[in-house]
Order: sequence, then structure tokens, then C-alpha cells
Amino acid sequence: MDATEKYSKALLEAGMVTDASLSDVNGDKRPDLILAGEWMKIRVFLNNGNSFSEITDSCGLKDTEGWWNTIHAGDFDKDGDIDFVAGNMGLNTRIKVSLAEPATIHAKDFDNNGTLDAIMCYYILGISYPFYSRDDLQAQLPFIRKKYPTYTSYADQKLTDIFTPEELKGARVLKATLFESCYIENTGNGQFKVKPLPGEAQYFPVYGIESADYNNDGNQDLIIGGNFTGTRIKFGEQDAGKGLMLSGDGKGGFTPLSDIQSGLFIRGEIRDIEKVKLADGKQILIFALNNNISKTYTINNNK
Repeated sequence: MDATEKYSKALLEAGMVTDASLSDVNGDKRPDLILAGEWMKIRVFLNNGNSFSEITDSCGLKDTEGWWNTIHAGDFDKDGDIDFVAGNMGLNTRIKVSLAEPATIHAKDFDNNGTLDAIMCYYILGISYPFYSRDDLQAQLPFIRKKYPTYTSYADQKLTDIFTPEELKGARVLKATLFESCYIENTGNGQFKVKPLPGEAQYFPVYGIESADYNNDGNQDLIIGGNFTGTRIKFGEQDAGKGLMLSGDGKGGFTPLSDIQSGLFIRGEIRDIEKVKLADGKQILIFALNNNISKTYTINNNK
């Protein structure tokens, strides 16, 4: 099995992957595989030369199930090993999650019509309720109309009220316990420490991350962007991000800068950020926007 086949096999086994990084996390000169995705942990697969072994649950990333969109590698604390920054859902949403109160999906063919039905739930005041309204759920599961003839009859129903234990048996259950976009520090010896980015980085879902020493102080800084407007009306659009610069301190800490300080102000859904060096030596940042033209900024490298 060649390297491409090994990487592909690990990807297929990982889950709902949205991004990946090939980085040597343990200093053995072999590229390891780090995965980010929806309804999954940040997963780490060590490259053993002819196979991969997963160390996710033993390396400090056991409880990192989130709605991860992207992952970016770099040495942000200047200790010689590879750290990561991962873009997540953020906290500017009415759906709140934690280890004790996760968002969940139960997936099964509940009406036996040959189609998988995925029902999401999240906690409200300590009780987990279905994400979907009666109208939404009955569009997928017609028996809901008969079982709950009025909106009032459905209003306070939990998943365990809608389905019996036998009906829920065998359903695939996914969960999300962490929504913060995070700095993932490589502390050595195959261990990582997860630290949420500053509050300003949690105002929007993060889809794009780029890093460099943008202010010429010798430390790696971050540029992040995102937003998501395809939400249901009752949740509102998640569009508080305008492109955010986080100044690094060389120790794994980051300080958010205002748009006046950074010069960034980008409306729309940023889906990727790339740093490009031009023929004249100047560097630019290209922001790829969903359903819009790309935006370009010149990097000035001033303190």
C-alpha cells in the first residue's frame, strides 16, 4: 500500500472530514495525518512507515467533538514542534454545547422507507429537544402528523417521547461538545493541549486560517475568517466576522486586533485564505468568498 492509499484509507475511516493536515507531530521525519470535521474529534493518526495508528484518545484530544471546518499547522510557541489552530462553529449561536450537554444526531431509517433519517437534538434549560419543528420533522417522517396533530402536542416532546427505546436501538449517535475555535498546542511526548482562541474569534464560524509574522515582531500571527448565512430564519445569519487578525506573542497566546489596527474589513462568507508572494517580492492575502469575487490585501509587515 503506497502513501496515497494509506492516507485515503485513514480518511475514509475517520468520519465527516472537512479538512486535513499532513504534519510531523512527533519529530520522526514522517508526515502524520491530522483530521478535522463535523460531528467528530480532532483526530491524530501517527505514520508508522507502513501503517497509521490513531492516538486521538490518548493524546489530549479525546473530548474535542465539534463542528470543525478547518485546521492549520504552524509552530506558534517557537519550541520547534508543530502546533495547530482549528476553526469551529464559534459561540455566536443559540445552540450551546458542553461535555454534559452535547448536541447530538441520532441517525436511522426510523420510518423503514429505505432512507436514513438524521434527527438533531440540543439542550435547552437542561433538557435535550429535537432541533426540528413539527413541520420540518413530519416532512421527513409523515407519521409525526398523526402522532402529534397539533403544534402544542409536539412542543415539549423529547426524542425519547417521539420514539421508544426499541425504535432508537441501533441508531448511529454523533455528538458535538466543543464549539470554540481553538489553538492546539503540541506539548511534546505525543500530547496536545486545547486552548480556545480569544472571544473575538468566537463571534463567527471559522473556515479560513492563514499565519505569518504580519507585524514584523518575530512571532507568528493569525488571520482568520468565515461566516455562514445558510441558517434557518429562527437562528439568524452568522456573519459577525469581517476578517480578524490575532497577534501572536510567541508563546501560544493571541491578541485580537480591531479592523482599524489590522486594515481588514471583509463582508461575506470567507471560505479560504491564501498568502501569495508576487514577482516583485510583495506579499498579498487572497480571501476566497462564497458566491462572490475574491478580496485581495497587501501585507505591509509594519509593527
